Amino acid sequence: METTDNYVYILLNPLKEGKYKYNDYIFDFEPFYIGISNTKSYYIREEMHTNFVKNESTYAKNKIKNSIIKRILKNGKEPISLRIIENITREYACEKEIELIELIGNKVDKSGPLSNISKGGDGGDTFTNNPRKEEIREKHRLNAIGENNNMYGLPLEKRPSHIAKLNGTHWNKGRIISEDTRNIFREINKGEGNPRSKKTLLFDKDFNLIKEFDYCFAISEYLESSNRAVAKTARTNSTKDIPYHTTKGYFIIYKDDWEIKFKEKENEIKEFLKTFRKNKNQFS
Repeated sequence: METTDNYVYILLNPLKEGKYKYNDYIFDFEPFYIGISNTKSYYIREEMHTNFVKNESTYAKNKIKNSIIKRILKNGKEPISLRIIENITREYACEKEIELIELIGNKVDKSGPLSNISKGGDGGDTFTNNPRKEEIREKHRLNAIGENNNMYGLPLEKRPSHIAKLNGTHWNKGRIISEDTRNIFREINKGEGNPRSKKTLLFDKDFNLIKEFDYCFAISEYLESSNRAVAKTARTNSTKDIPYHTTKGYFIIYKDDWEIKFKEKENEIKEFLKTFRKNKNQFS
């Protein structure tokens, strides 16, 4: 079964403020890159574009994108990243990436402001079908070993990834989103706007049903919690025999999972929770 932990993101240029409208998408800053990634990825994809430029990494191949990021950094700012469509399959993420690049347009063919080199749908992959693939692979290998690696000899406490971890830097720290843009993203991720969204159930701490929601992120607004936390709880519970993961003490379960896996075990689940609380005095 194909997973729905992929998302589409966009990078915005904080030096170019204004109203940038592309059909139903409205941004307060000029967009300059569209990409896709996966929430289970080892690194946060949208952050890597800036990190590669900061560290002068050999992996930063897109000269158009790099020049924009360098200009932004030179002015004491950083690119603004937004995850505009979340909890979707890889296939659907690729489809939306192609659609958005075509809609907004890119600098390569002078149709718009994006720095994307490809037309999308390849996850930024300009390597697989490159005739110089083996040459490039060997160059990357040599640049990653020994003194050629720009992290060679650098103490742990000075490495960017370690500093970011200590500072609690998050992918959306400092981003600016207008209320109009927030409303558009809400509509996109709703059941009628996102064909991959699922009806989701919210239960209280005693596992009594509170309410059914048309889509997972509506629970985020209800609980005043983050989309990521709510989606993670629902996804995690879908993999368990007993759905014991919560957000703010509330159980979140996809309706399909409830009907197929948990409905017949409702009493068993409640007994498990009572035992769990008795032994642990708390649960999370």
